[in-house]
Amino acid sequence: MSKLLRPAAVAAAAVLAVLGLAACGSTKLKGPQVASQMKSEALAPKGITNATVNCPAETEAKAGAIIECSLTSDGKKGDVTAKFADDEGTLSDYKADVDEIQLALIEQNAEEKASNLSQVDCPSSSKPKKGAIFFCTGKISGSGFGVVIINQTAEDSSVKVRLQKRKLRTSQIERNITKAVKKRGINAQVSCPGTVTSQKGSVFRCSVRNPANGKQITIVARQKDSVGNFDLKVEN
Repeated sequence: MSKLLRPAAVAAAAVLAVLGLAACGSTKLKGPQVASQMKSEALAPKGITNATVNCPAETEAKAGAIIECSLTSDGKKGDVTAKFADDEGTLSDYKADVDEIQLALIEQNAEEKASNLSQVDCPSSSKPKKGAIFFCTGKISGSGFGVVIINQTAEDSSVKVRLQKRKLRTSQIERNITKAVKKRGINAQVSCPGTVTSQKGSVFRCSVRNPANGKQITIVARQKDSVGNFDLKVEN
């Protein structure tokens, strides 16, 4: 009788083994699959589309567990995490630590927004977020470096840009004119605007008065480069 029962016992054991394996099985996510989700769910909303994301080669899904991936974009680094919502591999609660990468993107967007702007540089302590305002510097065509005020208008790194062109003090020009006139034996009184906007081609006027005879002439100053050098001539 025991011989007749043995095959049944073996079969039952086999069934239990299969059931046991099924019960102990788990969902595992491959690295590229997780990286793809991180890109679309955590990075794309911030406007980051060209990052390389590296995730663990294989991760077992377990509700509540955190999975972390690293990323690089144009030499800048960051991290992105997500939480398993269940044991089936559903990801949720994405968090991206990408301030350095996003700030570089905001600088790039500012340059594209203002056609006369390049070399934008914002403080590294800037924290990108919708509504943030950054006070940066940049090279303004025809004016040299000036203040660039950037307003981040959306989470995707869209921006509005306002430029504050560099101001030049004219006291040095006053001194130069005074010296030039003094060489002719005249202690003239020279008066120029206190400050002028620095921009190649800009023009302003200075008055030169000779106290000895009361005569006065006007000197026209024209900025000839973005550094702040001027050509001077007497206005007819």
